[in-house]
Amino acid sequence: DAYKVQKRTMEILEKKIGGKKTAVWPRLGGGTLEEELEENRRGAQALSDEKILELVRLGRKVEDYYEKPQDIEWALEKNKLYVIQSRPVTTLYPVPVSVLGKEGLRVYASINHVQVMTEPFSPLGASVLRTMIPFGKGGDPEKESPYCVEAGGRLYTDVTEALRFKRIGRFLIGFAMRVDRLIAGALREIAGRREFQAFPGLEARRALSRAFFSFFLPVVFRIFLNFWVLEPERAEAGFRREIDRRLRRVQERLRSAPQGPGRVRLIQEVLSGLPSFFREAVPRVAAGILSWNLLEKFAGREEKDSADVAAVVRGLRGNVTTEMDLELGDLADVARRYPAAARCLEQAQAGDILDLLKGVEGGEVFAGAFREFLRKYGMRGQGEVDIGRPRWRENPAMLVQAMRGNLASPEIGLHRKRHERLAKEAEEAGARLIQKAKRDSWGFVKAWMARRLIRVCRCYLALREHPKFYIVRVFGFIREALLEEGCALQERGVLEDSRDVVYLTLNETAEALEGSAAVDFRRLVADRKNERKRWERLVPPRVITSDGEIVIPRREAKGFPEGSLAGTPASAGVAEGFARVIRDPSREILRHGEILVAPFSDPAWTPLFLHAAGFVAEVGGLMTHGAVVAREYGIPAVVGVVDAVKLIRTGQRIRVHGDLGYVETLDAPSSL
Repeated sequence: DAYKVQKRTMEILEKKIGGKKTAVWPRLGGGTLEEELEENRRGAQALSDEKILELVRLGRKVEDYYEKPQDIEWALEKNKLYVIQSRPVTTLYPVPVSVLGKEGLRVYASINHVQVMTEPFSPLGASVLRTMIPFGKGGDPEKESPYCVEAGGRLYTDVTEALRFKRIGRFLIGFAMRVDRLIAGALREIAGRREFQAFPGLEARRALSRAFFSFFLPVVFRIFLNFWVLEPERAEAGFRREIDRRLRRVQERLRSAPQGPGRVRLIQEVLSGLPSFFREAVPRVAAGILSWNLLEKFAGREEKDSADVAAVVRGLRGNVTTEMDLELGDLADVARRYPAAARCLEQAQAGDILDLLKGVEGGEVFAGAFREFLRKYGMRGQGEVDIGRPRWRENPAMLVQAMRGNLASPEIGLHRKRHERLAKEAEEAGARLIQKAKRDSWGFVKAWMARRLIRVCRCYLALREHPKFYIVRVFGFIREALLEEGCALQERGVLEDSRDVVYLTLNETAEALEGSAAVDFRRLVADRKNERKRWERLVPPRVITSDGEIVIPRREAKGFPEGSLAGTPASAGVAEGFARVIRDPSREILRHGEILVAPFSDPAWTPLFLHAAGFVAEVGGLMTHGAVVAREYGIPAVVGVVDAVKLIRTGQRIRVHGDLGYVETLDAPSSL
């Protein structure tokens, strides 16, 4: 038999009664005896409902004792239950452990999926993010947020109390819909359960009230100002100046601080102060998103109007990530002008590219342009939200691969022409929407509204990448400082390698620099390296509960063709071509006109979009990085396609339906 029980509420959810033709009994002298059961006993329950619940209670006691899920062998003798053996369940994903309390069901949503990075965080990277998150810290810069917990090397945020407040829960689910629909679906399913209908406790209400008045209310007021009052172009320029001012201040503070534990404490102060920046950043970006949503409703449901709204958000001017991609394209153009330098680029390993260019015609010109690019953008890298991951200035392999793919197209300046074409099409689409509004009743009012929405939309959506770019630049300063501290720890013999500092938390780094003898840091690093290898093999769930339940919402087929892969529509249009599955952009090349299929994408992946015909990703939503870039470049995209990199093969011909949100596989893989 198989019985499914909700162990917290002690409710029997499901019973599958197995057919019992033969019973096996132990003999007193040893061995076993087989007995064929009578017909009326073959369909009977092996355990009564009362015994099922007693067994669950026994299992919970064992689990509570070991404080982790257990694989339990048991026996029933003379109506009494006995535990024969118990061992940890190693195949399950680890359950996040909250310090906020063990009573009742707690719900955790994946920060990794929100940040479109499903790989494990380094201990340093996790510590940095937990230090940044302000909730539950009480203003202590050295404390890490209890609302952000680790499990399997990934970070999860405890959303339990937020879901208990119906209005806040609806807002959270609505936000998740734009980031990852599978997370949103799982949260919606949990929020509808009986245990989430109870009103939250007094302390939870007080905490959320404080958060509302200190953060959310000021943000809502600033959204109103940016949406209706402020001039978007002037606000954009002011925002850039504010970012530059803050960056100079952070850099000065870190450079002037002497090496040692005091500098680590200063880093914690800097990180704890970063949320104040979001009070300035969020209202601008939110005003852009709100204006885009209203523009969609304002334009009407005609297909040509929807196409114009989609075109309005393409070719945005001032997006820092787009500017980076265009400058990388310029770098490839430098190589195109010097064939010998281009050949070096095609043949070289990333580490020796600058050495190989010496003495080559155009080599110094390209090397100078490459160094300038790294000066501006060298703090970026794959998985850059994890400060423990290498940056481009340390390992430019991905940039070299992206330029190799770019060189497949011989035309100089193609990327600039494409961006200008998209910007011009956006202006024309905006003009058509305004003219359409003029022809309606109350046309002058609607035309003014359309013009305002388009201005706010284009100005503020272009700022969407600025907060992330600011954070990554701050991370660049902090990483440099911490690697210097790692060198000091290596010289003292505390660490074997200076880069091993990424396997310590910020507080552990400070303790090591203070000379703490309580911890063998070399052993700690070795243990964490081994632990990381285990975590890398695990597939992280999007939403998990304190019971260990991985919540997977049902996905509607929506009438898609049989065998197609469903996802979230992210960028309109249909693209057909050969798939190129890329897991590591520093090792693989995307050729011009191929469809990029990836587990996820962050800003470090954006150079690949310059020559992609379409985009498919396992992780993401409407407002995650890959979707935003795909829309801006006019590339059809579908994200949130579960197991896309397993189900699609390189060389396979596929069709991406960016409007409807599904991918068709048209034939078997060819050899590319």
